[in-house]
Amino acid sequence: MNGSYFMKALDALDERDAQETVQALYGEEKTAVRHTKRKLGRTLLLAAVLISLLTVTAYAANAYLTSSEQAIKVAERELLRWEELGIVKPQGAFLEDESWAYKRDEQDLGVSFYHRVLRPRYDVTIARENGYVFCMVDTANGKIYHVSFEARADENDPIVGDGIEWEDGTAYIRDNVSDLVPEGQTLNELCQMLCDYWGFTGYRIGDTNYSPYHYEDVRYDGDMPVRELWQQPFVTVYFEGDQEGVPMYIEVDAYAYPGRSSTGLLIGTNHALG
Repeated sequence: MNGSYFMKALDALDERDAQETVQALYGEEKTAVRHTKRKLGRTLLLAAVLISLLTVTAYAANAYLTSSEQAIKVAERELLRWEELGIVKPQGAFLEDESWAYKRDEQDLGVSFYHRVLRPRYDVTIARENGYVFCMVDTANGKIYHVSFEARADENDPIVGDGIEWEDGTAYIRDNVSDLVPEGQTLNELCQMLCDYWGFTGYRIGDTNYSPYHYEDVRYDGDMPVRELWQQPFVTVYFEGDQEGVPMYIEVDAYAYPGRSSTGLLIGTNHALG
């Protein structure tokens, strides 16, 4: 059994119970009273151990991702949850034959979520009617902690900017942000929904600094519409709670190859630049 599960169970014990138990065992009452309290103390300790074991068992049972097939199903469930919450717009049906997951036992890339290093972790790629979704799934509770959406544009979406020359031809970026980002969604609204999903108590939008891209002290207003992040520097967000002090990222980007243009939405930890 993973030691982190046991430590989490111990954290659930009430401090007052422990204090009262110690007082019962080592109090200064008369012998008869102290004997009675010691019996009570032993009972409390046994109860605490049982509660711990039950908590450990319940928590360990949630570490149910033991195969790539399970990882794909859990990721699909969580992606639908994101759509229900309004974090992202619905992306159409899942294409089962084009989805896959890789189990990574040794390569954890330093990922730590809810103070756990995720080993193994599952990297899941899921095909949707409108494009692909890449995500990483928490093996203890099944929640997505990193996701990258791709929504493919079509010929009806407007071309923005000049063509991009490739060896195979010219590519054009098309604006199809509305395929991913709900209409009118603000950065504050998105961050609050992520708080609700992950169970954080709050968030702070911080400065984005990344010298290779010449990003220096980039700060966004929380009332800014998310769609305006398109082709802008990524947002650095600090969530309050179990993930205190660990930066998370939100980015809306665009890319194009000959015959193909897509908008990407990235949310979560383990950003390629972070």
